[in-house]
Amino acid sequence: YDFGSLVAGTRGEGHTFVVRNEGGAPLDLGAVALTGADPDQFALAGDECSETTLAPGDECTVRVRFAPGDVGAKVARLRVGSDAGPLLASLSGNGLAAVGGAQPSPTASAATGSGPAGKPRPNRRRCRHNRFSHGNAVASRSRAARVEAASKPVRR
Repeated sequence: YDFGSLVAGTRGEGHTFVVRNEGGAPLDLGAVALTGADPDQFALAGDECSETTLAPGDECTVRVRFAPGDVGAKVARLRVGSDAGPLLASLSGNGLAAVGGAQPSPTASAATGSGPAGKPRPNRRRCRHNRFSHGNAVASRSRAARVEAASKPVRR
């Protein structure tokens, strides 16, 4: 998921990822973590999935925010451990310099969607859902997990 560009020192809105068991047997989930090159540039904003078991057809959600600490491209991975192998989603975003060189407060209003001095944030995105799934987890633990975006599936 690409969070777009955001002024360094601010936090973006959360993006919701859905983990769904599309198999015919229970799916045991482990810890949820941010890994990769820049995990500290992203933050878990909500986690209903850690250490749970999903019955067939059940789902849970994880919310992630982009919070760049400095300027430049940032990448990480959202990892949800499971007994069928890890479920992964790639995360990216770009930290921008503040206009005029001043760094805005990290508490810019997320509720109103405005940054410093009420200016709209660049590339602000409303909550969208990505979907993790792993079919037939018990029957075949060697299958690769799929991460599905809201509009088209992406195989990882």
